[in-house]
Order: sequence, then C-alpha cells, then structure tokens
Amino acid sequence: MRRGHFEALEPICPRCHAERLGDRPLRLAAVFEAAGDDVRAGILHCPDAGCRTITSLADTDPWCWCCSKPYVPWDACPWLSD
Repeated sequence: MRRGHFEALEPICPRCHAERLGDRPLRLAAVFEAAGDDVRAGILHCPDAGCRTITSLADTDPWCWCCSKPYVPWDACPWLSD
C-alpha cells in the first residue's frame, strides 16, 4: 500500500461499516515493513473509542496475523492488549 494512496482514499473501518456504525476512516497504527512510500506490512486501526478495531496490512495476508480474524477489537488482540 502506498501511503499517498492510503491518505487519499481513506479506507473505512470494516467493523463500523458492517455494523452500520458509520464509515470511519482507518489509521495506520504500526508499520512492520516498508520501502520508501510503500508499506508492505503493518496494522490499521479504527480510532473511534467505541470500536478500536484492528486489521492487518500485508501483501499476502489480509487477516490479523496474531488472531487469524479479518478484524478484531483492539483490546481482544493478545499482541496489542499489553
């Protein structure tokens, strides 16, 4: 994912959208692998206090790599709940 494209397109939170809570834009929470403007692996999250869903950003795996789900609440992910 190119950071410029991400900022221009503002992808929405899949959980908020699926549960009809609104189309809230995701934020880039962590970058694990990048080359210049191209982010190859990282974590996206919903900044809304009532949602705080996270989802993986990877070239090969659209699922949360630690929870094996397409998206999870921030506090339900064992890796991020510390």
